[in-house]
Amino acid sequence: MNEWNKEIQNENELQVVISVSKAEELGILFWMVIPSIAGAVLSNQAVAAWLPFLYLPGRIISMVTLCAYGYILLKLSSESSRYRMAAICCLASVAVDAGSSLVPEGAAMASLIGLLSFPVMILAFYGEYSEYMGHSEVICALDEEMAVKWKRLWKWFVYSFGLMISSVLLVMLNGMLGITALLVGTIGTLIVSVMKLTCLYRTAKIFREYATESSR
Repeated sequence: MNEWNKEIQNENELQVVISVSKAEELGILFWMVIPSIAGAVLSNQAVAAWLPFLYLPGRIISMVTLCAYGYILLKLSSESSRYRMAAICCLASVAVDAGSSLVPEGAAMASLIGLLSFPVMILAFYGEYSEYMGHSEVICALDEEMAVKWKRLWKWFVYSFGLMISSVLLVMLNGMLGITALLVGTIGTLIVSVMKLTCLYRTAKIFREYATESSR
């Protein structure tokens, strides 16, 4: 009986350690989202058209932040394979995006840059999907409502992402309409990013509270 109780105690202690680790890593992701939002805003095409000198700092902030973000997701991959896929997509998109930045400017290279931007978008899109579903999976056992919120947030991300993509096509048909769609899509993306911050904070808080309760 004593051995059985000891095994249960060891298992509980392990769960506490895992929960604390998850809370810490999700907390780091929370703080990483903030500079990534700043970098995305600074390097946004609409902002760059008005303040072009902010574009390069924005790109640098985005790339550095995404590298750190991908590393943390990789550390979380032991909890869900979706995190591993999210990390791979995140780091791969940074590598391809950085490669496109090294392509010299000119009309001859415009098509190459366009081709490189397409896989970046695909990787970013699937990486976001994997991350959101990973968060939903790991928190489901502790809080089903939070798991549902992550899935709902993914739908909002799809809507804002789709609007950003469609704005590129709209620019070819109607410049003013395309720019308006781009601005609306940018605002939508910012709103989703803020909602993601909230979900990350609450998810990390749930794991911290679980670890505190289990350690008593």
